[in-house]
Amino acid sequence: MQTAPKQRISYWDNIKGLMIVLVVFGHVLLSLPKISAVSAHTLNFIYMFHMPVFVFISGFFGKSTHARSWQALGKLLFLYFIFNSSMGLFYGFESLLVPKYSYWYLLCLIVWRALTPCIAGFKRIPFFLLVIALFAGFFDDIDNTFSLARMICFYPYYMAGYLLSEAKAREVYEKPYPVRAMRGVALLVGAAILAAGLEAHFHYTESALEMFPYVNFSSDAFARIGLYAVAFTAIWALRYLTPNRAVAPLALFGRNSLWIFLFHRPVTLLIGPLFKHRPDAVVIPVALLVTLGVCAVFGNAWVAGRMEKFTSDGIALFDPHKKNRFNAAALATLCVLGGFLSIIYRDAYSEASWSDIKNKFSFQTEVINIPAMTAAKDMTAEKQASFDRAFRITFAGDLILLEDQVKRGYRGGNYDFADVFEYAKPYIEPADFAIGVFDCDNLKRIND
Repeated sequence: MQTAPKQRISYWDNIKGLMIVLVVFGHVLLSLPKISAVSAHTLNFIYMFHMPVFVFISGFFGKSTHARSWQALGKLLFLYFIFNSSMGLFYGFESLLVPKYSYWYLLCLIVWRALTPCIAGFKRIPFFLLVIALFAGFFDDIDNTFSLARMICFYPYYMAGYLLSEAKAREVYEKPYPVRAMRGVALLVGAAILAAGLEAHFHYTESALEMFPYVNFSSDAFARIGLYAVAFTAIWALRYLTPNRAVAPLALFGRNSLWIFLFHRPVTLLIGPLFKHRPDAVVIPVALLVTLGVCAVFGNAWVAGRMEKFTSDGIALFDPHKKNRFNAAALATLCVLGGFLSIIYRDAYSEASWSDIKNKFSFQTEVINIPAMTAAKDMTAEKQASFDRAFRITFAGDLILLEDQVKRGYRGGNYDFADVFEYAKPYIEPADFAIGVFDCDNLKRIND
């Protein structure tokens, strides 16, 4: 398999530049306090293809040895740690296992780059990845944890780009532009018509466009097939339509798309509320101007040079063979770690008074561990007395789980589960207060 070219080709930078503009523009609209119908439809159309195109190009350039080297993967991991953690510390974490906002893409790139060379040689691998992506929607556990849903469902685009050789790519962008532009327009019109029809029929939600688990099993799988059809058609359309010469400023934005991607999200979250109660005639043009401004600020050579040094210094922090100096990367790492420590301290003592905190650190509060005491063979008389005086509370959940248990407990209009709890009774009965949770869904289904 041929590797992607080392020299920069404006053709690919143009596509990346257009996509990063759409990413920022979409996030500006997504950050609005209240989104109109026109803006919602605009967002849906953008989300149908902009990230698939990005993933496809990432796959094409993921073939090089450098792309899956320790330095390249370490760079992505360091940037994910700094930027994802910073956003989580500022806006709050749903879970440390769930990426914040758009930083899921960095996590996916790490896995895709490391895994793809190992499986790309399998026969019909793109087909199998598509099937896996379609079936993944039926499992609720495949969600945004570690960005697993997106990792699986966007993977077919990455693999398609990875399997595209430079020779095949060159066949398209080296053709005379008028000839390929006609094909590109035809494909783009087809993708737009298909997208409009699918949107009208399936009414895509944000969750569906982001490839999260299905809500409606009877139709969501077909809706996802439609998304793949639109995205792959749009990819081919852009391949035919994009000029092979640098288009300013798209080529510059594409060259520095990573830095725009990293910095734009907090800016859009701050700017979005400013468009509150504005009509679409104002919102969309102003959002586009803001988008171009954000791309210009973070997509220039000055920012790129400093961010390259920042990431290099960040990787060096974990290299035992390099002498580390205190720099911006080290400072950012310390700030993030300090932020996590402050959250731990806050959560531990936010509802405690100063005397409570003082008692914790002076070890004046006695905590009675009843399970440990009951298991101890050398329990003293004093501890036995404390144990006897303790108020005992028992919590037990999912006491009835199976439908057959419910049926067997039915006794002519009443339910009797004495035999079910025969062996659990000695553990529940000694409690002064016992709470048990029944699976009421089974009881309701039997009664119905």
